[in-house]
Amino acid sequence: MKKDVLHTIQESMPGFSKGQKRIASYILSDYDKAAFMTASRLGELVGVSESTVVRFAAVLGYDGYPAMQKALQELVRGKLTSIQRIQTSNDRLFGADVVASVLQMDMEKIRIAIEEVDRAAFREAMDRMMAARHIYILGVRSSSFLAGYLHFYFHLIFEHVTLVTSNSAGDILESILRIGPGDVLVHCPEFDASKRQFCTTSDLDAAFFNMVESSYDALARLDLRGYTNVFPALEDYLRAKAGMAAKSYDLSPADFDEDGAPVDKPSYNEYGDYTVHRPNARTEAPIYGLPVQYAVSAFPKERFIAPLNAMYRRFMDQGVMVYFAYSPRNAQAVSPDSTPEARAELDAYLRRELCVPVITPLEDSLWSGVYLYGTDNHLSTEGAQINTQRFIPQLRGQMARDGLVESDG
Repeated sequence: MKKDVLHTIQESMPGFSKGQKRIASYILSDYDKAAFMTASRLGELVGVSESTVVRFAAVLGYDGYPAMQKALQELVRGKLTSIQRIQTSNDRLFGADVVASVLQMDMEKIRIAIEEVDRAAFREAMDRMMAARHIYILGVRSSSFLAGYLHFYFHLIFEHVTLVTSNSAGDILESILRIGPGDVLVHCPEFDASKRQFCTTSDLDAAFFNMVESSYDALARLDLRGYTNVFPALEDYLRAKAGMAAKSYDLSPADFDEDGAPVDKPSYNEYGDYTVHRPNARTEAPIYGLPVQYAVSAFPKERFIAPLNAMYRRFMDQGVMVYFAYSPRNAQAVSPDSTPEARAELDAYLRRELCVPVITPLEDSLWSGVYLYGTDNHLSTEGAQINTQRFIPQLRGQMARDGLVESDG
């Protein structure tokens, strides 16, 4: 092609669909990152399906996503010496007391935690944890970092602790296959992904088949008569996969960082903890511009609460204690209608309708963007450490109330 991929995207922008414009905008602003992302990762970042990313490459005239990715990588290599790529957004911070604003937000969250944490439920949860035969900590995507730090400290305290962080539904099922009476499961779902992670929606998509690819036994356990869009979703998945380069089974997630770039040292340790350092962000501003709705209307009982409760009861029927905790998000990356009143109503709604204890305050999950890295919901290393230090006492309090551990007082 005579013109590079960025010029082609700019000229084609008026004719793109809404989803394609999201992809285009991200590539135009961060092509050096997009060049080393898989189609799945790029789609996840901008909020579209993997198949949409593959079709986007075809619209630009490429034979498939790998061809477009190669063009981007060549462009990056040709501009690595350009000093313009090192510009920062210091003007957004000019005149602002970032330290004071971050600490003030932390003070407010601590105050809310002191006022809202149910001491009896806190102690009950810790008692149950102390009495548990085996503790399972489940956290995927942004929650995986909180789960990782929690697992690290629990591994020092308890003898049998298992960390479950895979994004594959099959891997998750295999990890908790032996969960049983006396065990404890802590679930920290992301609001914008929890329906997919636990199959709490009956409308399937291509991403569903991608998740179960590593273990089709998970698919075999479903009664597909209760699901919609099964075959169109499978068709989208197969079409997207056909345009992808073959992958080597000699590689594992530990050979790459979270953006899909190769790393010299394993990115995960023996416990499943992500070990690559994530620095704090330079600003509090959201990354994506894709706000999540924190309101009761976004979580209808029939499509969210009921399926989620059904999944929780499957564990509870085996004698497993299940707890719900909110996962982190940039406080500015919420929808305009997610007012403090709407969030309080949602928190009360979930505490009332879920069949398991909610052990963290919703407001604690809304963070300054400074403690997030690369996304609106992935905590930096420092942010994850702070979050874990807050969470452990909350979990211990709930386990104490459940009789799993002794009360601290």
